[in-house]
Order: sequence, then C-alpha cells, then structure tokens
Amino acid sequence: MILNLIQMLTRVFGNFTIDRFADDDNYQLPVFNSKWFSKHAVAFDAFSQDWGGHNNYCLPPPNLIINVLKHMQF
Repeated sequence: MILNLIQMLTRVFGNFTIDRFADDDNYQLPVFNSKWFSKHAVAFDAFSQDWGGHNNYCLPPPNLIINVLKHMQF
C-alpha cells in the first residue's frame, strides 16, 4: 500500500494541526492558511502568523523554502 505524503510525514512527526500553505482546492487539513482570500482559511499569509504551539504542515512553493526555514527559527 502506497501512502500519500501527509500520511508518511504524520508517521514521522505526529499529527499536524495546521496546513500553512494551502487554498480551497488543495488543503490537506481542515485548519489552514491561504495566501489569498479563502472562505475556509483560518488566516491569510502564513508568515504573519505565530507558528508556535502547532505541528505545522508546510509544503510551500520552492521559492519560499528559505523564508519558511527562517520563520521556523524564531
């Protein structure tokens, strides 16, 4: 049986609490941040949010990977 990416990562890191880079068409968790307006997102612009206290699922566009790593170092 082939597991999808989030299932494999969950096995390693535990249950994720928020999907930081998503939209109405691709979110992996019921709680997510979106770059643009989304009727289901809990917040916009993941980088303006405090990521502490969450097990963050992050699958950003490649051009944002450095920004994600910097934000995670707070």
